[in-house]
Amino acid sequence: MPNSDFKVILYLFWMALLVSALQLARFLLQDPSELTTLTHAQLQQDLQQLEQELLSYSAFGTLNPELKQQLATQRAVVEQRYPKQLSRFQLSAEVAKMVALLDDPGSSVGNWRTAARLPATLQPMDQHWLALNDAERPLDAKLPFITHIDGVPMSRWESAAKAFLPSNASPQQLAQLLSHTYLLRQQIGLPDAANVRLTLSDLQHDQRSILKPLSPARLAQQLPMSRWRLLSPEVQLLQTNDLDLFENNRQLRLDLQKAQRAATLVIDLRHANGLSNALTLQLAKSHVRPSSQPSGFGRYKRHPKLRSDTLAAYGYQPLSQFTLFPALKVVLLQAEQPKLSEFFARPPLLTPKQTPEESQQQLLLLIGPDCRLECEWLAHAAANWPNTLLLGTDTSGDYGRRYTFRLPASNLNVTISASLAYDHYGNLLSGKGTQVDIDVADSKNVNWPMLLEALRQYQQQSVAP
Repeated sequence: MPNSDFKVILYLFWMALLVSALQLARFLLQDPSELTTLTHAQLQQDLQQLEQELLSYSAFGTLNPELKQQLATQRAVVEQRYPKQLSRFQLSAEVAKMVALLDDPGSSVGNWRTAARLPATLQPMDQHWLALNDAERPLDAKLPFITHIDGVPMSRWESAAKAFLPSNASPQQLAQLLSHTYLLRQQIGLPDAANVRLTLSDLQHDQRSILKPLSPARLAQQLPMSRWRLLSPEVQLLQTNDLDLFENNRQLRLDLQKAQRAATLVIDLRHANGLSNALTLQLAKSHVRPSSQPSGFGRYKRHPKLRSDTLAAYGYQPLSQFTLFPALKVVLLQAEQPKLSEFFARPPLLTPKQTPEESQQQLLLLIGPDCRLECEWLAHAAANWPNTLLLGTDTSGDYGRRYTFRLPASNLNVTISASLAYDHYGNLLSGKGTQVDIDVADSKNVNWPMLLEALRQYQQQSVAP
């Protein structure tokens, strides 16, 4: 009998040991993206990797001689703030703030801003904020401005939001971040809650507070899109968010050629991305003169893992293929920097062998901070074209080649710009957006007839004596 009891005890012991081993294996093999809590050691592991990657690959980092010290200081602050553990959401927020030190408009940190949001759309107006509903109308027509959230002045919310943005971020980008209530409450030190109190005002004497539930997180997944619309018999509208569609879609290019016969062509590029310059080249045929000189330049952050053709997919060619003007050679020679590669060139939009096309068409480009990569180059070139107006809001200056890496403990993906862009004179473009001719508030639902009427009045005023 005692021998039987001993066997039972031994069996239970081995079972307990096996269960413990399985639990330990599950923890060790768990997908990092499923971790909700990270240890201090995991925090240190991720921040060390982040710091190393930013210093090794960020082209914007070469513009900031203080970056290494800034990253080290920020890292020490974060490690001291979380001596034991932190949530994955908290880590992603701290990572975003360190990446913001680059002032890189092309940087991003995974898809981490997914918590509940502000139940209103904020729109900048002068130095204040309009509070709009989903139909883009004021929550209260008599009190259209928002002055406080949860009793805290908007200036304090702005300060918290700016810690996650490049220093040159647009008001539209700030408005987007201000909607992330859960995130900013953590930064300000406010408790989490299912509701939020909004203080509305007319900025004079009247105001009132309303309590509203937070809105569910919106996971915006943009599908490639290009569609045509006839605004009037003589006005064609093209809305596109993917410039790469013009590279392989012959019918789209033929439709564009037909649309260029209209009196006015409007192209909505507010959310356009991509690497193809097919649209730019087609539009340039009737707007630029032939040239033998490059239309722009670029160079990348030197690293043993990056090859000399690393910018080829972004439209750059070796500088040796061009005969530069002597003055331009001097400018590029003086701009040499050991941390950056040699310069590469973007070909001219129209070469001396090509014949420009005659056109009196009015071209209107609607742009904004989400006009990126090749869209940035199109906006930059079009700013000097005849019969062309840029509408909307200024772009962000996002021209750079993407470099993405993953943090080992949290599995967060971080994207930064590994290259810088320069205009045809050799002046830095990256981080410096293209300015619009006419400000048009960023809106999901553009009132096209009203916009065209305002444009007609603008043109009449421009030609008036």
